[in-house]
Amino acid sequence: MADNRYVDYEYDTATDKLGRITQRKDGNGTAPERVTSYTYVAGDPSVAGSTTSLIESITQPGLNLSYTYDDVGNILTEVKNDKTTS
Repeated sequence: MADNRYVDYEYDTATDKLGRITQRKDGNGTAPERVTSYTYVAGDPSVAGSTTSLIESITQPGLNLSYTYDDVGNILTEVKNDKTTS
């Protein structure tokens, strides 16, 4: 009996100059490709080009997430498809 549970899965990522993932494309070759995009919280505004590793938002079809953080990087709020939790 053949084992039909194997799924061929592929993904491709794009990164920024700091190596953080900015986009990920997922697919298995038959279903429509799903694209997930990531943005990051800006760093110190007094330092040009400053940034952080904290994720500001994640978006993909049917899902929009965004986060706010306290001064030490702890998540204060999460907004999921316009519904806020804290």
